[in-house]
Amino acid sequence: MVQCFTVSTDYAEYMRVRHRLLVNIKDEFEKLSIKFAFANQTVIISGPNSQGSREFPTSAN
Repeated sequence: MVQCFTVSTDYAEYMRVRHRLLVNIKDEFEKLSIKFAFANQTVIISGPNSQGSREFPTSAN
């Protein structure tokens, strides 16, 4: 989790600063070959008449 604080009370400026900070963090991680974990899950559906189970990968991205 990253929390950002700015001196300005202008929300648009805060969002620009926050975005730039997060992009810089991502860029530095990429330079160091550090990867982010993304939440995901797989739903497996099977039933009595199925020819086997089927997997449906889902992603929060």
